[in-house]
Amino acid sequence: ISVYSAAEGEESLLMGHTYSISYEHRTEPYSLWFDGEAWKISEVEPKDSSPYTTKLQMKDPELFGGTPPEQSFFGKVLGRRVEKAVASGLSADVEWHEVDGSQVSKKVYAAKMSPSSDPMCASVPSRTTAYQKAAINLGIKMQHKCHKFMFIKVEDPEVKAALL
Repeated sequence: ISVYSAAEGEESLLMGHTYSISYEHRTEPYSLWFDGEAWKISEVEPKDSSPYTTKLQMKDPELFGGTPPEQSFFGKVLGRRVEKAVASGLSADVEWHEVDGSQVSKKVYAAKMSPSSDPMCASVPSRTTAYQKAAINLGIKMQHKCHKFMFIKVEDPEVKAALL
């Protein structure tokens, strides 16, 4: 998920912030995400102190002007739920500006964006994974010397009982 400051008229979930669903390429280090102003395609290097390097930025981030039915790319850009976009074969012709460092160039690329569905994409991340990604996007990092991390799934009744 992408966490950003809620815009005027946008519902805030926590301390003036809201979210949008982010997308990760399954085999390449790329992510499609929303920063509160524009959709971006970034190269992702998780080990770097700044893990996202923006490569492209959507030219017209607000193709749909109403209240989005969901916080996904198709919900925010076209005003459709992903399931309906997949079922109807909906696609969007989108233009992207190339980004070099912090400068958005005038060079533009055109692409047809369309939703797809497969079992891997249909799976929902666990709450622990979602919180971990949100923390990383907010810049919350743990300071420690460990190189291997393990997370405890606290939704499990046995684990809850042991911790309480």
